[in-house]
Amino acid sequence: MQLVPLSFYPSVSLSISPDLQQFFRDQSVKLTCEDQVDSDVLVVKRNRGGPSESCGAEFGRLSALSCFLPAHQTFSGSYWCEARTGDRSDPVSISVS
Repeated sequence: MQLVPLSFYPSVSLSISPDLQQFFRDQSVKLTCEDQVDSDVLVVKRNRGGPSESCGAEFGRLSALSCFLPAHQTFSGSYWCEARTGDRSDPVSISVS
């Protein structure tokens, strides 16, 4: 039996509501960060081919640990949650058609 150190498993996760990865322009999306260890100071980030952007500053509306992406905007990109410690969730690609 092989033991895997806990540090190999990200403690930070990103959930998407509705639970889809392909959206239409008339849909809004809620992205929520969760941290198994410390839910303090988590932010949703995205990358669309340039520098990474933070929810509430460069896109979306921030509310607690959730980021709301309004309908009728292009928000295709790669999204993840990041903690102030540098821990981050696995990225999720979202596309809008």
